[in-house]
Amino acid sequence: MTRLALAAVLCLATLPALADTPRVTLRITFDPAAAKALADMGEMVTVSSHFYGFPKAGATMKPDEMGMITLGIEDITIHPADTTLETGGLLLSAPLDQVEEPLVNVNVYSARFANEDNLLDCNLLPEESLAKMTGPQDITCKLLP
Repeated sequence: MTRLALAAVLCLATLPALADTPRVTLRITFDPAAAKALADMGEMVTVSSHFYGFPKAGATMKPDEMGMITLGIEDITIHPADTTLETGGLLLSAPLDQVEEPLVNVNVYSARFANEDNLLDCNLLPEESLAKMTGPQDITCKLLP
């Protein structure tokens, strides 16, 4: 078997795991003033997704002080323009068997490359089970007053 054929077989073998890995689609929009102000100063935007869950009975991982098991934090840096993205890729290697169900907390803020302060006011998604987050989740950002 050639290396290319072997690579193709290995990739196909992972497709069921990819399909079963929970993901969240985020639709992020910026009001025109926020998009212009950030673009003019060369500022980027960080989309930070914290994945965690309540431990299953018999979990071997130690929960944190809040009683949760952290599954990972995924930070994505984007330009301040309307975009749709998917988060949750890190869950492919996360210990999902340790938690009852994966939960996510998403925060969106200015990346602080050009200004040391957060400049954005973005709505928060409810801290929710990934299974209940069907379809794109809308996050709208405007400049802080």
